[in-house]
Amino acid sequence: MRSGGDVAAMPLPGDRGYGACQVVRVDGDVTLACALAWHSPDLPTLPELAGVGPLIVEHHVHGGHPAVINVGRDDDPFDFVWLGRLPVGPDIPTQSNSYSGWSYLPVQVMAQRRWDALPETVRHGYRAAGSGDMVTVDFGAGQARTKVGTGRLDLTGAGFVSAPESGTVAWSALDRLPRVSSVLWRGPDRGLVAAVAERPLITFLDWRDGPADIDLSRTWITDLRLSGATGQVALAQAACSLHLSEPARGLRVRAADEGRRLRLAMRTRQEGLDAPEGLGGVRDVQVDAGGAFSLSGLSALTGIARLQVTFDGPPGVLVGAEHLSAYRGMHTLALHNAYGLDADTLPDLETLRRLEIHGLRRSVAQGLEARYRGSGVELLITGAKSDTWLASNLTNPFRDWADDSARFGAAACRAYATARKAVDAISPGSPDGLEQAERALRGLVAELNRIDERYEMIDTIRREEAGDAFFELAAIAAVPVELAERWFDDRDF
Repeated sequence: MRSGGDVAAMPLPGDRGYGACQVVRVDGDVTLACALAWHSPDLPTLPELAGVGPLIVEHHVHGGHPAVINVGRDDDPFDFVWLGRLPVGPDIPTQSNSYSGWSYLPVQVMAQRRWDALPETVRHGYRAAGSGDMVTVDFGAGQARTKVGTGRLDLTGAGFVSAPESGTVAWSALDRLPRVSSVLWRGPDRGLVAAVAERPLITFLDWRDGPADIDLSRTWITDLRLSGATGQVALAQAACSLHLSEPARGLRVRAADEGRRLRLAMRTRQEGLDAPEGLGGVRDVQVDAGGAFSLSGLSALTGIARLQVTFDGPPGVLVGAEHLSAYRGMHTLALHNAYGLDADTLPDLETLRRLEIHGLRRSVAQGLEARYRGSGVELLITGAKSDTWLASNLTNPFRDWADDSARFGAAACRAYATARKAVDAISPGSPDGLEQAERALRGLVAELNRIDERYEMIDTIRREEAGDAFFELAAIAAVPVELAERWFDDRDF
């Protein structure tokens, strides 16, 4: 249990160095913590941090405030190195209205360091473009209007870039958009790598259907989402995260320290997955799977310390759990929607300190609680559901809405089940099929409107989940996307 004054060194994402933070106070399950104005290539000692003040956050649109955050008990910084206790300095705030996880603190240290390293002209241009004024740009497909303060530039569709893959791209148009830090791109390079390498403010790249080999080592890209690469991918020295969609077998990634400071996320709808080679140092791995996932495909990632597997569909089965024994340094295992898990599925892991499971059978939860009681493993279980509930709702995309309100979740599940039954009843090629689909889909939206009016619980995340479910039903009913979008826009939530 931490106390006010406790000081920790923080390994920094995408950096071989360390930052530092201090616990200001602990109130029940909430810890107030502050990042310190510190960076060093090596692990600092407690005396070195004596008298160090708070990190003042000035990067991007931040106005110069200390990096202080409230952190809940359920978030544990296992990679932090706790050095001891120092008096809390008078310039460190004693309260904050903001809540986040411990990871917020090292991220702010790195973000401020990168901002400070930018040329003054880049920083000035970013801040001067804060208005909603429009600007004309031409990337090669003709003139187009967009906001001068655009930060996320999507070049995957029509409007900015000419459709032919071999067409010329006028990357100099980026100079008219001084706030762009994220770029979405599809297909061959066409000068993309050279363009982002010349612009240190661009740190996020989403590259879809890219070439077999990609070299980003001379860029400033810290966060990369990638699909299509099959050969070798070279990351920038400061890379923090890599997200791979259906990674190809034989893919090799070149990263600093074999990815030790890299967060690796992978998405697959197959039970099997071949993790890329070259990332034996990666410690934080997240996998989004379908209804089942085999751990055998992660054998190349020998350094895993934290593993999270999220099942996006039923039954949520973890295959080959015995492979977890190969990770001698694993301290955290997190499973989401693991309704196919049994109490004895997981092997005994000597280094495991935390087991998080959101979404499982209530009977299995009881078995896990008995198994890990007194073991030294912190067990956190949420979203446990009865076998009776799951028998009716396991395949329902709104099943987890019941975690916060049983009545709200039950109502949403009934609304989806009614719409799904109506869609499934449509005969292929039926002359009135589109009319039937419209009744079913508009009925789902109308019912969700009524549910939200009563419970007021459809937030941003649930709105996205509702949209995913709606458009999946529309696709099953062969409704054109443009038409389905108009129907979905009738929502009030």
